[in-house]
Amino acid sequence: MRTEHPNHDEKTTESFFICNNTKKATQETSANRKARRYALFQEQHYSSSNQHRINIMSSSTIFNSRTKSIGSWWSRSPRYDYEFTYDSSVVSEKHKATAITLFVVGTAMQPNNYSDLASNCATGQSMVFVAVDNNPNSMVKTSASQTAAAFNDIIANITARLGDIIASNPAIFVGGHSAGGCSAIAAMKVNGGELGFTPAGCLNADPLGKGRETVPNLRIDVPSFSIGFTIETCSVPPTQAGLAAYNITNTTDDNRVMMQVVNKFYPGKQITHCIFTNGGCTAACPAHAAGAWVRPLIGRFYFLFVNSIVKGDKTSKEEYEGAVEGEYKSVVNVFFGAETATV
Repeated sequence: MRTEHPNHDEKTTESFFICNNTKKATQETSANRKARRYALFQEQHYSSSNQHRINIMSSSTIFNSRTKSIGSWWSRSPRYDYEFTYDSSVVSEKHKATAITLFVVGTAMQPNNYSDLASNCATGQSMVFVAVDNNPNSMVKTSASQTAAAFNDIIANITARLGDIIASNPAIFVGGHSAGGCSAIAAMKVNGGELGFTPAGCLNADPLGKGRETVPNLRIDVPSFSIGFTIETCSVPPTQAGLAAYNITNTTDDNRVMMQVVNKFYPGKQITHCIFTNGGCTAACPAHAAGAWVRPLIGRFYFLFVNSIVKGDKTSKEEYEGAVEGEYKSVVNVFFGAETATV
């Protein structure tokens, strides 16, 4: 007897495959899914120190659940929206994911605004990427308690929320974009938050706080991967966002890395604070197509970062720098380990 995924439609198994080279979603039935898988193309990068090979697939089969809602205004249970993404050529009920990323959306954003980033981060990984809206129908995503409640609920009901595709005792990564990113940091126990578990690592997509919960006033005591910029866009000062998240990370093994994008002012092609989303946040902070290369590069960095924790693969600054190709080498700075990040 075939077992249906708990989140699939009863009549038709609807899978949305997001392929990096076409950016088109194609509806498939489970009967012909295998026949429609895209060919895998591997890009190989080598560490100058140990010649360790990292395989990153630039084209793969990506499943996206579409947005789901939990809770209601009148219920006592947490209320949040989420959608999850994974590489079905790596993760399945037979080959369960060994890691999860819980990622809070930024101000005025929704989970489906991050499908491109989720696809890039999930490609080639034994991981499920979960985009979470901690406060649906509101622009405000700053609440650490709402973030903790949503994250705790997903982990407590992991099979019901994500299906039977997660291994026992997975590595759990947390993070988010902008205000959502800061709420994820503030939700951690080290900052007095209510998160019910200790994350394996933190993904900081230019997080920004307000009031007492600004990023420089918080702490990260787990490995972190931070992304930030050199100039202010969308009213986000670099020293209060991604750069700060990297600098407040204190780990005993120096497992922290920052991907800093040199986003010089360039009308019509400006790389902004909202480049993490598919299309930016309205006209105020658009995600210009000229900066679309940033999201796949984040995926390459995240591949290295996650594997350094889940598999214990040692990484180096040179290995992250090696993930940056061609013309982009001049517009990406890498900070690593004991280095202090600067603008």
